Amino acid sequence: RPELLGVPAIYPLDEGWVRVEGQTYDLFELARNLLYYGANCRVLGGVELRREMEKIVRDLAGVYHLLDR
Repeated sequence: RPELLGVPAIYPLDEGWVRVEGQTYDLFELARNLLYYGANCRVLGGVELRREMEKIVRDLAGVYHLLDR
């Protein structure tokens, strides 16, 4: 991914999950690229990236009226 700085560290986990650790210079672009993975991606940190992901998902839920159900 061009928005990453350097090569990310990749750690295989249980049940087919993979932990990826890295750094970015473009939080906006990274968050949008991670959305490609849908429910198969869970952002654990850093704080700014997690907040950005939560905001995007909340905004999308509002667009599709999922928060009213």
